[in-house]
Formats: sequence, C-alpha cells, structure tokens
Amino acid sequence: MLPLIFVLFLFILGNYLYSLYPKGIIAFIFLGIIVTILFYSIRKFMRYPIIYDQNNKTFYVITSVFSERYEHFSKSSIKETVITSRKIIIILKDKTIILPKYIQDRDKLISFLKGDKIEG
Repeated sequence: MLPLIFVLFLFILGNYLYSLYPKGIIAFIFLGIIVTILFYSIRKFMRYPIIYDQNNKTFYVITSVFSERYEHFSKSSIKETVITSRKIIIILKDKTIILPKYIQDRDKLISFLKGDKIEG
C-alpha cells in the first residue's frame, strides 16, 4: 500500500510543479531532484537491516523498504558467510542474503554469524 501512496504523491507533486512552471523541463528537473533526495533517504534507511535475538539465536533482515517487512532466520539455517571488501554475503539453506558492508553494528553481525556472544 505504501508504494502506491508514494507514486500517487509523486504524481500529485509533478502536476503541481507543472502547473507552476508550464515549461515541462523545469518541472521535471524539480521532480528529479525530489525523487533523488527520497531515493538516497531510503538507501540510508537500508543501512540498518538487521535485528538480533541472541537468546533465541535468530536474526531478522529487512526485506522491503516501504512496508518494513522483516524476514526471520535462525542461526542454524546459515550454511556459509562470506565477507568481501564491499559486501557481506550470508548463504542460507534456501536463499542468499547480500548486505552492504557499511551497515550499523557490522562487527556485532559478524560476531553473531561466527557464533560469538554479543554483549550489550
């Protein structure tokens, strides 16, 4: 539902800008700037995709920006973890999760995946 509201908002905003500036290029430039700012705001939000539950040995990964839907994974479902210079790749039994290197509490995530106790 939220993506539909987002598209409707952009449509209304585009029509309003076009009515202010009848020459389409100026309205498209303003709309492009607004969409770019929203895109980078969403990307910043995606830097925090992990929730840990040390007691139950599970973690949750955000899978959808607009609905804030989290998928639940148990630590026992992890087959392999690969850490490259740009990504953290978590290979599960049925899927692969690719996370950016620059996420909040990266060291805690790596400790959790390796099996160390997370403090704090």
